[in-house]
Amino acid sequence: MAVTGEIERITAFLSDSLKDTGKKGYVVGVSGGVDSAVVLALCSRAVGKACVLGVSMPSQFTPAVDLRDSIGLQEKYCSRNTLIDIGKVYNMILAVYPDIKGFPAVVIGNFLARLRMAFLYLLANAKNYLVCGTTDKSEDFVGYFTKYGDGACDVEPIIHMTKTQVRQLANELKISESIIGKKSSPQLYKDHKAEEELGFSYEILDNILEKHDSTEHKRSMPRRLE
Repeated sequence: MAVTGEIERITAFLSDSLKDTGKKGYVVGVSGGVDSAVVLALCSRAVGKACVLGVSMPSQFTPAVDLRDSIGLQEKYCSRNTLIDIGKVYNMILAVYPDIKGFPAVVIGNFLARLRMAFLYLLANAKNYLVCGTTDKSEDFVGYFTKYGDGACDVEPIIHMTKTQVRQLANELKISESIIGKKSSPQLYKDHKAEEELGFSYEILDNILEKHDSTEHKRSMPRRLE
């Protein structure tokens, strides 16, 4: 799928979604990565900065560069900055239930993702906004998201686009090269890298997806004369 015309198509979808639901704007979790950067930019184009609430939610594992990029994106595409320190929230929960400390890193990581989504819905409900998802087609295809965490949302504007296509769209939107070229990772635990966890690169995954889509007709049942 070419990305030509996708900016107009997605912004129309986002604008129409607000009209159809009667909501007043969008809440977006902004990680500092390319997916959330593209979604935030598209939401701002579609409904205006005043109707978009970007939220930075760093944890104890968030690199300083990601937090800096997240705040910078909010300054560009939102009317004000919002920051919730998930690391502090986790420490408060740890004080109540210290057994968490012994859980596997991936379990704690999923818990942090769900904490983030809980805050996004808290803000969305308070402002009568929709939560805008940031999952792309590559991650959706292999299930690389946290159920009821980053997989929970009201609308998914880029879920039809591979990571490669999202990066191309980011170029069209004039997102910073440093964000476009950044290695994707949810940073849910120490040294967390998406491609290491997946076991292959996004380039390999997107190539498989391209072949999968182009041969879909071969997997369809043949027409039958009843």
